Amino acid sequence: MAGGSQYGCSSDSFDGICLAYDGALEWHSLHAPIGLDSVKAEGICKALASETGGVVLPAIPMGVNTIKPFKGFPHSIDISADLASRVAEEFCLQHADEGFKIVILFTGHYPPEHINALQEGVDRARAAVDSTHFEVWADLHLLGDDFKADHAGATETSFQMHFVPGSVKVDALPDRPLTLDGDVLWVMILAKLQKCEVQRNSSWWCPEEWNG
Repeated sequence: MAGGSQYGCSSDSFDGICLAYDGALEWHSLHAPIGLDSVKAEGICKALASETGGVVLPAIPMGVNTIKPFKGFPHSIDISADLASRVAEEFCLQHADEGFKIVILFTGHYPPEHINALQEGVDRARAAVDSTHFEVWADLHLLGDDFKADHAGATETSFQMHFVPGSVKVDALPDRPLTLDGDVLWVMILAKLQKCEVQRNSSWWCPEEWNG
């Protein structure tokens, strides 16, 4: 390893930690940008790196099971689970080759199909390399009991407003109750998410039951 300077930090602050984040490009209702997932993940990763050291790499714009196939909304780029899995595997292997000792794939897009795809790629990387520790994290795992995981709801919108002030158009929201079908906005109760184990077949992914 030549050191951390090529990654925008000094060798002393390099620490061998790589935080790589991804997020879907998808519709986040009328008020928020389509790149919200990556903005949220980038901000959280930079906050983590300020405490732990390490390098925060540029965003990987990808998402499995976006709002496009789920509800048919436009301005959403949906990729296959196979591609996401292969990207995760190659990314881990390449950064292990760069000399990183810890590689964290941090996602701001958390349908279980997406997390499962990342995890499958990480599992293959773990089987191939034992000198680097690989992890998959999602922001919903760090929120705690005081927050609700959502899509374009209060939690995600708050992250966007915090990390990029002025980027949310609250006045664009209609003066009526918001719905998943009409506005692609839902709130998933975090307590229910925490009780669910992400299964390979993602059989429990049914946000209609958690709307509200």
